[in-house]
This record gives sequence, structure tokens and C-alpha cells, in this order.
Amino acid sequence: MATETAGTAPPPATSRTWARQVIRFSNVDDVLRMADVVMSSGSYPKDANKFKVAMMLMAGAEVGFGPMQSMKYVTPP
Repeated sequence: MATETAGTAPPPATSRTWARQVIRFSNVDDVLRMADVVMSSGSYPKDANKFKVAMMLMAGAEVGFGPMQSMKYVTPP
């Protein structure tokens, strides 16, 4: 016999629940679009180009970083 679960509230969201929701890239076009966003935001030095930023984003994605972690912790090529 199945247990009735109707009317029960889902567990509350915790900071741990939301911690690993990062942007995932499904193709190179997604990476290049994100690189364009990063470059147009002015948050990265003007001497960099979008291809260097794209390399940083892809390298970070390989180890599980999101875009902002990649920009902070991955050394540009």
C-alpha cells in the first residue's frame, strides 16, 4: 500500500541546495556568448580578447567551475 504524501510541504531550500547551480555550456557558441558578456561588462582588462576569456571559461568548466569562478581562479593563457 502506498503512503499518502499529499499535503506535505517539500523540504526547505538551504544554501547547500543552491551552491552547485552553475551555468553549464553545451557548445562553443555558448562559451563565446558568455565571453562577450564578460568583455562587454568591463570587468576584465581591456588588453584581453574574447578568445582568451573563452579559454579561461572552458578550462574552468573542465574542473567544475562556473563562469565567475573561472574568471577569478583560472590564469589567462
